[in-house]
Amino acid sequence: MTERITIAGLAIDRRLHDFVEAGILSGIGLGADAFWGGFAEILRELRPRNAALLAGCDELQVELDAWRRAHPGRSEPQDEQAEPQVVVPVGDAGLVVDAVNARWGSLYAAVYDSDVVPDEGATARGGSFNPARGARVVALGRDLLDAAAPLKHGSHAGATGYAVHDGRLMVALAERCRVGLLDADAFVGYRGEPDAPSAVLMRHQGLHIEIVLDRDDPVGAIDRAGVRDLVLESAVTTIVDLEESFATVGAADKVLAYSVLRGLFQDATGPAEQRATPFSRLSPDREYTAPDGSALRLPGRSLVLVRHVGIHMHTDAVLDGYGRAIPAGLLDALVATAAAVPSLRGTERSVYVIRPQQHGSEEADFTIELFRRVESVLGLPERTIKVGVMGEERRADVGADRAAAADRIAFIDTGFLGRSGGEIRSSDLAARP
Repeated sequence: MTERITIAGLAIDRRLHDFVEAGILSGIGLGADAFWGGFAEILRELRPRNAALLAGCDELQVELDAWRRAHPGRSEPQDEQAEPQVVVPVGDAGLVVDAVNARWGSLYAAVYDSDVVPDEGATARGGSFNPARGARVVALGRDLLDAAAPLKHGSHAGATGYAVHDGRLMVALAERCRVGLLDADAFVGYRGEPDAPSAVLMRHQGLHIEIVLDRDDPVGAIDRAGVRDLVLESAVTTIVDLEESFATVGAADKVLAYSVLRGLFQDATGPAEQRATPFSRLSPDREYTAPDGSALRLPGRSLVLVRHVGIHMHTDAVLDGYGRAIPAGLLDALVATAAAVPSLRGTERSVYVIRPQQHGSEEADFTIELFRRVESVLGLPERTIKVGVMGEERRADVGADRAAAADRIAFIDTGFLGRSGGEIRSSDLAARP
């Protein structure tokens, strides 16, 4: 039988209670009575609205099914369009760290280890480094530099060195001349000494490319310009998922999810020696010197957006005064946000949350009211919690959702799995004769 602790009329699974007490509240200066008392008030006020919204969804589905029965067959062309979306399941801490670190990645490693270069014949990977394959990787990298940061004349393929003079990037070519970039503003920083930098930073379409220079490295030693690697800014945001790719239902699931978030948000801001494995692998921010000589600091990690459970799911991790399971999204809103509070003491000033499967502005209003109450319980400034809107449901109006959450909106997207499921459920009868 599940052991429970009763606080403020709530019967809380001991595993969840003990984790919140020792793992979260001890670090944010909030007592258990205030925390769970605040949640009891949120539950009392918002549970009826949660139920009413679900009832409204059911009523609209009945009407939609009735219309489909009266008008069978497809009512729109069968055009298809595929769009990718990357999320990381919260249940694997190592995978979460890899995803958050994916903001910056080696182009050379990615191309060498993939089939961008054919894995056959002279360019086959084999059991050790293949110079012919490596040369193809380097050539592709130079092509990228020519496309993203072209020179005034010549090509990066002919470069024999990179240096900074009077705040401008100068590239030495084999023809014994130095040239600048066609767009001088594409150069945004460097690391090391101006006349022999260890890295050169450029920006293209809002994202950065770092040329890593090291003639003592085995790769850099055989490159005429001493280029060891090209590091690309890639995954600017990461969705840490409690809803779709990792099911968080019972107390054990919730404690696992919240503990990963606690480690991510606490250890991302603390000194490396105080971090717990695997969060010790979180990448630090990247530091450069700007062309004018000032310090330039760029985020080393993706911006984390936490996807909560929507209004549909319930959990018995906490039971209300009548012994009923509670809406899981309400619990996620409070505990997952509490886990992120330590990050607000550093450079972050917001917590980014994705609320899935919202059907329209009424549910968006409900989300905003929930966030206001969570901020009140945790003593956070109003609008600390920012919201991501997912156009997953057939009758979702992203414009209406955006208007309802205008002062909190941070992210708009269509989750293809959620939208596919929503289409199947909403229009199931459309495919029937």
